[in-house]
Amino acid sequence: MWLAALKSEGLEHFHYAAIEHRKPPFEHCDEHVRARLYSKLADILLGAAPALKVVGAGYQGVWDTSQLAPAFGARYPTPYSFCFDTVIEMLHAHAETELGGEQIVPIFARQEQFGPRAVEMYGVFKATGSWPLMGAIGFDEPKEQPALQMADMVLYESYQVIKRNDRVEWTKWPLLSRLWKDDETYKRCVQFLIAHNAASLRRAVERGPVPWGPGYRAPEEPWETL
Repeated sequence: MWLAALKSEGLEHFHYAAIEHRKPPFEHCDEHVRARLYSKLADILLGAAPALKVVGAGYQGVWDTSQLAPAFGARYPTPYSFCFDTVIEMLHAHAETELGGEQIVPIFARQEQFGPRAVEMYGVFKATGSWPLMGAIGFDEPKEQPALQMADMVLYESYQVIKRNDRVEWTKWPLLSRLWKDDETYKRCVQFLIAHNAASLRRAVERGPVPWGPGYRAPEEPWETL
């Protein structure tokens, strides 16, 4: 259904930001095309809501590792690494509490700049026995994975609302305006969505990371380096 809806508007894949700004190959997506497309895709997502689980994390602000505790800055050199761990933790908690311990096999959008380190650290944590309910991690191009495109629609609209910090914004977006009418549907669809900022980063620093990494030997007290 998702691919058929895209094809009906002359598209092979979906990328919300690029379509909104009519970047190649979406130059023909004027406001009329966008309105039709978003309506079709929103209907598909609403129909899938009972089974759809979107997990996302973002960070808004300046990421200055010089202002972080040394172990925290080493463990999380970029916002991507911080948000990546947040997503994995939320998925693992979901597997424990909602899936009866069933393993989850996560897939992420391919990220050439930060992806390799994420894979490396994921392997380190798996080797130490952390995240036992997480299976082999996968990365793929969103244009090849409709599931990643669906997640993009939910997260892009949610980010716009969070960024503006205005509840009226919910009514302005094709998908969220429909979900807003049924709060329970939204809660089922978007169970995990974290918007990190300076305050949540400060709390995380105070709590401390597990400062493991390749070649790192954890101290007896994991947070003693902070």
